[in-house]
Amino acid sequence: MKNNLILDKLPNELFIDIVILLPLDDILRFSLVCSAFNDIVAKHQEIIYHMKCIQLGYASPSSTIDLLQAEKRSRDLLSGSINTISTWKQYCLFSALQDAYWPSQNHLCRGTERHLGENSSVWRVKTDTKLGLFVYTSTLGGLYARSVQPPHSLVAEFRVVSPFAHLEYCKTSDEEGYASTHGSRLDLWKIASVDGTTKFVHVAEVDLPFSTRASRMKHGTLSVAAANGAHVGLIDPTNGQVTKVIDTVPVPLNMRMINYIEQTQDEVLVLRGNRVEIYSKRDGAFITHLTGENAKTNLYLNKEDIAGLPSEDIRDGVSLSFQAVAVFDPKKVKQPEGEVSPEDYDKNYNMYSLDEDEAEREGVPIRDEFNGVNRALEFQDEDEEVDIFEILSQNQSWSAVHVFGNKLAAISGNRILIVSDYSKALQGNCDALAIQLPSTIDEDSSPMCFEYSRMIFELGSRLCILPLHEEQPSLIYMSEFVADDPPSAMQATEDAIISTYSAQENTNDWPHSQMIRWIDFSPNLV
Repeated sequence: MKNNLILDKLPNELFIDIVILLPLDDILRFSLVCSAFNDIVAKHQEIIYHMKCIQLGYASPSSTIDLLQAEKRSRDLLSGSINTISTWKQYCLFSALQDAYWPSQNHLCRGTERHLGENSSVWRVKTDTKLGLFVYTSTLGGLYARSVQPPHSLVAEFRVVSPFAHLEYCKTSDEEGYASTHGSRLDLWKIASVDGTTKFVHVAEVDLPFSTRASRMKHGTLSVAAANGAHVGLIDPTNGQVTKVIDTVPVPLNMRMINYIEQTQDEVLVLRGNRVEIYSKRDGAFITHLTGENAKTNLYLNKEDIAGLPSEDIRDGVSLSFQAVAVFDPKKVKQPEGEVSPEDYDKNYNMYSLDEDEAEREGVPIRDEFNGVNRALEFQDEDEEVDIFEILSQNQSWSAVHVFGNKLAAISGNRILIVSDYSKALQGNCDALAIQLPSTIDEDSSPMCFEYSRMIFELGSRLCILPLHEEQPSLIYMSEFVADDPPSAMQATEDAIISTYSAQENTNDWPHSQMIRWIDFSPNLV
């Protein structure tokens, strides 16, 4: 019977090409049809699943079948589950399962919230998944490293660092990384594991010809912005040498301050007001700038979905719940008679409160279903003529930007800008879309981070996850829990979201104790 099977007579290359076109679940079902099919798939198993990994983005396009260990080492995973994997089939199924543990349209979120422990006084935190460390600065001063694994022992510390120091971190290998602490002075540190012991080694105090503000360490370079926004310094973190000083382009006085810095391999991006300015690392030349005006499409979050979100208290070790909120284009939605027209939707939308209960608790008056106007009027003189929409648009300054792969995303207090083709944007051909965010009573912009094809941020004290794999996002996932205190730092790995969290009821008095909180999305196979 087997000798008469047509599939068994196909050339190997053609059979493999046919099978990898199947969805991953169907490949598994195909193997269960009969023993003959199972034997054929088993015969070519490693090739099939290796090519499927490349197709699904679980392995790099340049990967070869003998580089499984290299692919495993390249993954940024907080848990150790991947260490048990020894075949491409296991690797492919693990990667698919890992994706399923994040909130998605077809799977329930299985994330579990965990806390590092009390009395940590964390201000900024970074995670080294290779060394298995949380590296952080403190509200009380100092640079510390704790083990990711329970009981999260303190493995290294250096107390002579300013309170509330900014922290940047960049891994250079599986055995070491470099950190910068930016407080009353700018210092560089090497973090390495030597004979099983983690150590901080002070590399240098950086001497720059200008006072500094924002900083960012990526791709083996530390970029630091001048406090007056006129310069960006590029520094080698391994020795503290300033390799280049970039002069930024002139802008109006009220836009000079640099709010945030991002890096790619070849460019530095700085945020000033409503501009994302891009400069060449090689020669310091100004390349281009992006603004919200580059958005050709404006999308919105469904207000009815937001209004239906319940609230849960934060509880340690309890699985979190996320709800899908639709992202839509009002121009493509038929408006019932009497509803707001698409042309006026933008202005009305920004007056919508994300959480009316929270607004009432904070004493913000609500008029009908909108409270944005009332919030703006609180600070105006009764006799002063007010342009409400100008007031509400003041929250459009970008607070964070990230580039991952060929996609750029920036966030402000009331919108997200997504550039789907970053390389084209560098050439002046920017195809962008904007997602308008509803008004919140938060005064500070949320930290934002990327985890591969996801953008993660907080909105109205809710954790939000925006999948970016679609050309035009259709859903955003918002947590049902509400945090009382916005995080002072946020980072993501492939299987976790790491941020700060205060367990104290009164978070207005500083310094109060902040802990490291992370949501574990790992399959926990170990």
